[in-house]
Amino acid sequence: MALMRIGVPATLLLLAALPVRAEVTLEEDGWTAPEGPVAAARHPALNAVLSEYAAASEARVELAHDGESGGTTWAREVRDWLVVLGIPGSRIWMEADAAEGGTLRLAVRPGSSAQ
Repeated sequence: MALMRIGVPATLLLLAALPVRAEVTLEEDGWTAPEGPVAAARHPALNAVLSEYAAASEARVELAHDGESGGTTWAREVRDWLVVLGIPGSRIWMEADAAEGGTLRLAVRPGSSAQ
């Protein structure tokens, strides 16, 4: 109830302050799209995110990108692979203008069902 009184922006700041279970940074020049689900599951960054997500009840994944068209397209591709690997799309939060160009940041945070 108290969260409802402080408003959405403040609630989002509080949620962002939750501890990070895992954080991975992908570099665009080091990214090669997996050739299928097995390769995606073996990709070190995707595997780390999937493992931490599976270990945390109600976890969410924050996928930060630079907000430019190339970064947005790449972030959607990575999001799609995470969905293929079993993370519900509703548990993946895309954050534009939250990472430097040429990088994606993926953070697994303990859960909150509020979105």
